[in-house]
Amino acid sequence: MDDVPLDPTEPLTYQVVLGLLDELSELFPDLYLHLGGDEVKYGCWNESASIKAWMQEHGLAAGDFYSLEQLFFEKVGGFVTAQLGRQVVAWEEVFFDSSVSQSGLV
Repeated sequence: MDDVPLDPTEPLTYQVVLGLLDELSELFPDLYLHLGGDEVKYGCWNESASIKAWMQEHGLAAGDFYSLEQLFFEKVGGFVTAQLGRQVVAWEEVFFDSSVSQSGLV
């Protein structure tokens, strides 16, 4: 299966994603940027000792991969709105938690 999500605990993930979004924003001048978030599969995160350790170190409950996903969207969404001046759109799953809707995601 090719449904392995990115590792939101790795700084390199953000370097690559934010760099890519920065480059793409120059090619596509639209005011909106869709970040996805549709049906993220958490299985590989559950199998990763380093991700589970990171979650514990950062106060996330064991198995609360939804909150881990939200941290990713908050960081990336914040970059998109603050640094790229774009309005973020995403699939409805991103909005199930009210704290995310306050982070600038639409």
